[in-house]
Amino acid sequence: QFVDARKEIDAIKRNEPDNLAIIFVENYLECARILLDDNEKEYDNLNKNMNKRLDKISRGDRSSPYYLYCQAEIRLQWAILRGRYGDYLSCVSDIKQGYALLEENQRRFPDFAANKKSLGLLHAVVGNVPDELKWAVRGVSGMKGNIEQGVREMEELLSYSRAHPDFIFGIECFVAYSYMQLHLNNKNTSAWTTISEALQQAKGNPL
Repeated sequence: QFVDARKEIDAIKRNEPDNLAIIFVENYLECARILLDDNEKEYDNLNKNMNKRLDKISRGDRSSPYYLYCQAEIRLQWAILRGRYGDYLSCVSDIKQGYALLEENQRRFPDFAANKKSLGLLHAVVGNVPDELKWAVRGVSGMKGNIEQGVREMEELLSYSRAHPDFIFGIECFVAYSYMQLHLNNKNTSAWTTISEALQQAKGNPL
């Protein structure tokens, strides 16, 4: 429902010019549209928007757990696209900076549940790198972790999501965990069970 979403975002930007959260939501929309349409031309046209959004968010409330979180997520969303379209150096740079922002946010706000969504995935991905290459990953990106750590963090977040139905990243966490189980742990049944639970909670979700 990209057209409807675009209208709502534009209306909020007009009516609430100081609302920095809508910049974060707009980035979700843009990256999802590029990825789902597999539109490299749109990627080329819009990838400059990342730095503009980060600049705006950097003027926000530094005491909020969303301050670093939104910056990290924006970088990681664009990192996925950069990797998809072969811009590997920028992809690695964005992952490195996004990871560092999330780690710092976890230190500052250990009870902020959303941190674990991307950290859990990143820790698991690092753990899936062959042992002979892990030193290179740590040296280049500063990232460390293992699959067990990532799975544990994501499972803690799923428990939180079940206990807090209003958690805005809940469905996204179920989807992310499903892909982790499928692609990193080769647990097809577990992945399907998890995604089915999420879909039952969002039967009207076109994605």
